[in-house]
Amino acid sequence: LPFIGSKMLAVTNLGGLSAAGCHAHGGGEVTQGENGVDEGRAASDACPVQSVGHLDLHGRPEHSWTRIVETAQPGDTRLKLAEPVGWQVGAKCVVTPTERGTREEVRRVAALEDGGLTLVLDAPLDYLHLGIWHWHDADAAPSDLRAAVGLLERNVLFRGDDASAERGNAYQFGAHLGAFHGGVLRVENVEFFRTGQA
Repeated sequence: LPFIGSKMLAVTNLGGLSAAGCHAHGGGEVTQGENGVDEGRAASDACPVQSVGHLDLHGRPEHSWTRIVETAQPGDTRLKLAEPVGWQVGAKCVVTPTERGTREEVRRVAALEDGGLTLVLDAPLDYLHLGIWHWHDADAAPSDLRAAVGLLERNVLFRGDDASAERGNAYQFGAHLGAFHGGVLRVENVEFFRTGQA
């Protein structure tokens, strides 16, 4: 996947862009640099997006998140899931907290078992994560107390450069992506990192 060398990538039919565009289907990384130029690509390079007014970024379809169905104890490395997932080994995931004084835990996928219904983590959990419903009085609906497990990474990444996180002119000004003046932008299953503006 080519790099896109611009702080703002605008998809338009009006022309005038200097950043390089791409049609991304599969794995790769789209990086926007602080000064409009990324290594290996000049700002004067032709921009296919400028010519056609379309940009498609399609990552691998994934089940974004689910819940656990059995309470996970501190030290556990296996989570029983409500729905099967097909997450890649090594992908980063998060387990949400369910009790006061605890916090979310970020781990990586070590393996999947039981057809994707059991998630094996690369390191033991530090906290208790509930996998239960709480039943109130007979006439009240139950409360879902189950921890959620979410996928934090995608195989296509759109990100701002390192300067977006460093103090200076570009601090807290991440990459931007937009479609204007009839431009067509289609994005699905893509990870955004260091984007937006504080």
